[in-house]
Amino acid sequence: MNWFILLIICISLDSFVIMMEKGATSLKIVFKDALMHSLIFAFIDATLLLIGNLFGQLFYLDRIVRLNQLITFAILILISTEIFIKTHQKKAFEEKLNMNYTYMDSVKKAVISGIDCFLIGLFISSFHLSFNFQWCTAFFITFILVLIAHYIGYRQGAAYQKFIGYLCSAIYLILAFLEMMVINGLV
Repeated sequence: MNWFILLIICISLDSFVIMMEKGATSLKIVFKDALMHSLIFAFIDATLLLIGNLFGQLFYLDRIVRLNQLITFAILILISTEIFIKTHQKKAFEEKLNMNYTYMDSVKKAVISGIDCFLIGLFISSFHLSFNFQWCTAFFITFILVLIAHYIGYRQGAAYQKFIGYLCSAIYLILAFLEMMVINGLV
């Protein structure tokens, strides 16, 4: 289960960076607003993970486990590469006051950043984990990380966003190679 927790933390790091930026551009943090933004990101990420899992189970067959494992490896490499490129090309974030960030902005950003949650849902569908466990774990971890990120951004700014992006990319890459080891029977 430790790999699953690590995976959920990793997929929550996109949301972490977004809320760190939001916190860095806030004049003042109102706990109710931070709570609502965290709930939005947590609900959307957890739901997209579950939808991906359900979609993956439609196509999962025990006869083609090896193919599913290779697709999983490809998905993890794809996500790692995409995050690395996006992080590398990202320009320095300008921390200036933004009073116009709304809940709808959080919904839009959560859906866009949640695409990797959907893809990871496809990946974990072959493990047959409890849907309640998956959704609750993804919800609570994302909720806590996004809430913390909001306050870190407010207090420290968004200076750590590139480091977090590279860290996330590296974790996905490590998970991909662990999956390859499983495919080859080394683990």
